[in-house]
Amino acid sequence: MDAGAKAVSASRLVLAQVMTPQDANIAGNVHGGNIMKLADTASAVVAIRHSGCICVTASMPRTCYFTMVALDAGGHPTAVPRLFLGTEEDRRRNAEAALRVESRRMRSEGGTPPC
Repeated sequence: MDAGAKAVSASRLVLAQVMTPQDANIAGNVHGGNIMKLADTASAVVAIRHSGCICVTASMPRTCYFTMVALDAGGHPTAVPRLFLGTEEDRRRNAEAALRVESRRMRSEGGTPPC
């Protein structure tokens, strides 16, 4: 493992939430805002575990994607440890994420995403 790198398992999170009628809209579906709040909380926990710093939501360009930024004691952005991909599943999921990122980048630039 790279010196200073952290394993995926060091920041992995499983989050469960019981949704009650007060969380639902008139159609009986959970309000999207409740889901977004849970996703933001989970993103923050993972980012804080990985970086060892306070992290805040810096941007949310799409409904499902958050950009977390680690902050130093002065409240300024700071570097975070590299991610150590210790298992085949970690490597597979990382490669899939890289393809999604490239695909989004290509679409935003009007190009064709990779296969």
